[in-house]
Amino acid sequence: MKKKLMKANKLVVIVFSISLFFLGTGCKKKTPGCMNTAATNYKPSAELEDGSCTFEGSATFWFDDTTGIDFQMNGVDALIIKLDGEDVGGLDVTQYLTSAPDCWGSDCVTVFKNMGNSASKPFPYIVQDGNGNLIWSGNIMYTANTCIKKELHY
Repeated sequence: MKKKLMKANKLVVIVFSISLFFLGTGCKKKTPGCMNTAATNYKPSAELEDGSCTFEGSATFWFDDTTGIDFQMNGVDALIIKLDGEDVGGLDVTQYLTSAPDCWGSDCVTVFKNMGNSASKPFPYIVQDGNGNLIWSGNIMYTANTCIKKELHY
């Protein structure tokens, strides 16, 4: 009987030790959220990336005095800028700049874009003269939390 009691006590101690181990280590759930600091919805307390990050960026279109004068000499008076198929603004060719502008400055066209869950994303652009003639086309790569400066050369 004494042996049975000792075995039972040993079993109780083992079960108790295992229980304490699992209770002590536990299965703490990690806090999900966006862990990318460049995202608009960055969550500093997140411990587990959940794929919810969203990003925004900007691009500024501008041209210098040489391009502005060349346009004027060729009878072009205005530029129309389209980004991703959408008319986003126009520029008077007499309002040229001598150096790269600050984003959202005057005499340039700055376009804000929501890039969804991509930290960088290309957008197609076209620039036409006031008569609808194509002057430039291409892609501009937007980057999260950045204003890309796109100088237009004639």
